[in-house]
Amino acid sequence: MPLSRRRGNLRSGAKQPLRDCPGSLTEKPLSEGPIRAGFHRIAYSDGRSVAPGGISCAVLEAGELRLAVISVDGNNIAADFKPILMSRLRSLGVLPVVATTDTHLYTGAISGVDYYTVGSFNREILLELCTECVEEASKRVRSATLCYACYTHRSRYLDASALKHLSVVTRSNIRDGLALVLLTLLTTALAALL
Repeated sequence: MPLSRRRGNLRSGAKQPLRDCPGSLTEKPLSEGPIRAGFHRIAYSDGRSVAPGGISCAVLEAGELRLAVISVDGNNIAADFKPILMSRLRSLGVLPVVATTDTHLYTGAISGVDYYTVGSFNREILLELCTECVEEASKRVRSATLCYACYTHRSRYLDASALKHLSVVTRSNIRDGLALVLLTLLTTALAALL
């Protein structure tokens, strides 16, 4: 089916099934009704676990459902912090979805540490900022229109053989690099002796 025939708008009162989309949802929805949405972003970075993208939030309402999608610009979230954050957000009357951008901005930036997860530092500040983000997005909720389209996207991924080849090349590059460093050291030592 051509893309133009599969596009549609879901406006209040109008229903258009998603059955034309491959892999579409067939389960009964949690809620139905007009869609309302509000967004907010807080510029915040602690320089270690939360990158400059800060905290972004979308509050989506459909019927009785209030969903809050929170994204923190960081690489993963501390396993013991996420339940605390989820509980705080639920207390605001929303169904929270918390994610990180999986940024690698600070990866390896601190000597001896791969990276710090979101919630490793300043937990109370993060709780307050995420709460504020949801509250501000909730204040900005307005009627919205949902449009959808189905299309095929072909991505290029490395298969197992390509990854193995990459590993072999990397190992040989490291081996050759170490050999060159060793040769340089030996040459320097011999030159110093002569």
